[in-house]
Amino acid sequence: MFAAVLRLWQNFGDSNESVSGEALAGLASRKDERVIAVLLERLDEDCMVFELDAADMMGNPLLLAPLNAIRNAVSRDEDSNSYWHNHLDDAIAACGGSKK
Repeated sequence: MFAAVLRLWQNFGDSNESVSGEALAGLASRKDERVIAVLLERLDEDCMVFELDAADMMGNPLLLAPLNAIRNAVSRDEDSNSYWHNHLDDAIAACGGSKK
């Protein structure tokens, strides 16, 4: 397990966004608490689904404020059912907030 986590942290530093994002999600799925600090830095209106999925998997209330800030900052139609918005809603719910 330790070797897998070490490899994920190495991959997290990869310049390829997909490799880095998948590593972040892998660390979150293993409930590595260090991911919370990373997410607090990365969660903004330009974040990728990887970060939203990691927040969802961590389910930590510390992530609720930046997630709600994202929801308040991005425009969205009432009927919006986009993939990214759905992942944002799921992350907010997992961290203790309410879905819109």
